[in-house]
Amino acid sequence: MILFLDISSTCTGYAVADKGKIAGVGVKWFPKEWKTPEKCKEMSFWVNTLCGNRNVEKIVYERYSFNMKNPNGALACPQIQGAVFAGSLGSKQLEDITPQTWRKHCGLKKAKTENWKEVTEAHFRALYDIPEKIESNVTGNLRTTPSDYFDALGICIGWHKMNGLEISWEKE
Repeated sequence: MILFLDISSTCTGYAVADKGKIAGVGVKWFPKEWKTPEKCKEMSFWVNTLCGNRNVEKIVYERYSFNMKNPNGALACPQIQGAVFAGSLGSKQLEDITPQTWRKHCGLKKAKTENWKEVTEAHFRALYDIPEKIESNVTGNLRTTPSDYFDALGICIGWHKMNGLEISWEKE
């Protein structure tokens, strides 16, 4: 089983795939009042639990790149990424993938006036029946499906295609 992550300081997207089939896609929100150390502790615990319960053999994560529009993420995201590494207990294979790489292998392109979040969401909504809202792990309320969900799905599909592997998603 492979865990795919779009690590973020507010909401981390994830996809899990096994033997060429996507087993699940979702997000993990952090409570707004949490500081980075709390987020790191939670991510480390969550990844460790997921790796143990789902027999995760590899973690593929989107390589962090500095975003001038969100300078706060410049501190939090690398620390949360380190928590993911710690949560894997070093027993899992870790691999990064750039956003440009997974987007290319998913066939995503955008015009200069478009933004990647909208292009990615539209692309995957055209292919799959994705809910407009999903339940928050923090509040239990329905929230708009965030871009992290679509990015995690893209990381999973793009990585498989980049490696010449078949991938399918047959939702129940």
